[in-house]
Amino acid sequence: MSQDTKDTNLNPSVIARETLKQLAILKISPTPDNYHKLYDQIAGNPENQISAITAKLLIELAKEFPRHTPTLLNCANSLEQAVNEKNWLKYKTALVKFATTENITINSTTLAVQAKVQSSQPDSGAIKQDNEISGYTGQLLDLLAQMLENIVAKQVNGETLAEEARSLASQVREIQNKPEMDQFIVHFQQFCVKLELSNQCEASLQQGLLKLLNLLMDSTAELLSEDQWIKKQLAKLKDTVSMPLDVQIIAQAEQYLKEIIQRQEIIKQSLGKARVTMRQMVTSLISNLEELSDATGEYQEKLEYYSEKINQVDEIEEINQLLAEIMQETNKVQKNIVNYRKDLVAARTEADAAQNQISLLETQLQEMGEKVHEDHLTGILNRRGFDNAYQREASCATRNNTPLCFALLDIDNFKLLNDTHGHHVGDNALCHLVEAVKETVRLEDVVSRYGGEEFAILLPNTALKEAIQTISRIRRYMTKKFFLHDNNRLLITFSGGVAQYHPGESQEDLFKRADGALYRAKKNGKNQIIAAD
Repeated sequence: MSQDTKDTNLNPSVIARETLKQLAILKISPTPDNYHKLYDQIAGNPENQISAITAKLLIELAKEFPRHTPTLLNCANSLEQAVNEKNWLKYKTALVKFATTENITINSTTLAVQAKVQSSQPDSGAIKQDNEISGYTGQLLDLLAQMLENIVAKQVNGETLAEEARSLASQVREIQNKPEMDQFIVHFQQFCVKLELSNQCEASLQQGLLKLLNLLMDSTAELLSEDQWIKKQLAKLKDTVSMPLDVQIIAQAEQYLKEIIQRQEIIKQSLGKARVTMRQMVTSLISNLEELSDATGEYQEKLEYYSEKINQVDEIEEINQLLAEIMQETNKVQKNIVNYRKDLVAARTEADAAQNQISLLETQLQEMGEKVHEDHLTGILNRRGFDNAYQREASCATRNNTPLCFALLDIDNFKLLNDTHGHHVGDNALCHLVEAVKETVRLEDVVSRYGGEEFAILLPNTALKEAIQTISRIRRYMTKKFFLHDNNRLLITFSGGVAQYHPGESQEDLFKRADGALYRAKKNGKNQIIAAD
């Protein structure tokens, strides 16, 4: 059909007559879909039009879309919003974005479908009578097949569900008419029910394992109630498993904890050796004291013997001989006492040294435990360490009625930096920001890596205006001191949101206010600091 048949100024009745006329001229079956398609073409309606059958399928897909991960949840919300607005272009965009995020490459099938659609326009001659699926619908169905085949099939647990997902992908590619579409919808709904049940079983299994782990940790803590360090480590582990788990964070924490455990084993071995040495010295000391006691007891018996002898003799020579023997025994005892005293002094010195070594090793062991609260890349506090610091500073601010501010910083365009220059450059950029923060903030301020490229700063005894000035100084420092990579200067900037703590406010609520300010800073062009409401 030529372009002159299209006129957006025609009224609906004229367009309807023209549509029926063209159906007859082109010898096209007068099905509802063919009628609506030709009607829209004649009326010059926008491309955001699909058949009722396709709309039904897309609505069902949005309802049954998996939601057990943040990425899937975001995509599901976008699809539902597009359905509510009846904006099918937006629906397509959401699916394409999701597929791109999961590294799915749209293959040549999509191009073939598009070419097929273009060749089937009325301008080129005819619309295929038996095909009730439009070109736009074909693209969406192909995206659905890609998602089932390359995402769902790879993420589900169990080969049975994976094989069913691949079978649905093959089925959706072969849809040519309404009965096939209806059959696919039924199979797809059944698959979604199975997928939901599988996710529920997996979640129940995880909860059961966590309960068993908590019981094990509780019983271990009871058995080792005298070991405070072990109890603290178990408490930290319980805090970790109670938080939402992320695979990457778990892997990173596991590697870091392995390094700490290795170092702790070395310290524990040295601590054990020091304690064994001290026990040996105590045993030796007791033995020396027993020998001294035996020697002095024997000396006392000899004195009594010589005393009786002296009373029994009258001759001076015999008395002198007895006195000489007494002096000899006395000198022997004195020498033994001097030797024992030297041994006691040496043992005391060694005991003091051993005790100092034990204290030093226990301090090092405690420091190793505290390393769990540090971020291994930047050396500042991690999320767990920040949570502990927040409880301390919030309590202090409430008790003393002093201001406390919370700043949330996020590096601008960090993903682009990683994609362009590599992750090692991204890591160096994070350290560059930490260096700028340390150069600017006070010793009493708490700095932590909150997650990824996001950093949190607690500023005790600081009002909102002063806190914004502090964070602004960090931003100016970053713009003046360029980040170097391969002798190339890269400008690293960040956006920030700052909120002042309200007495009694939870950490979650304070974070939400600062995060909202950070979002506005990003939306307004980045590289700026905004105060929270």
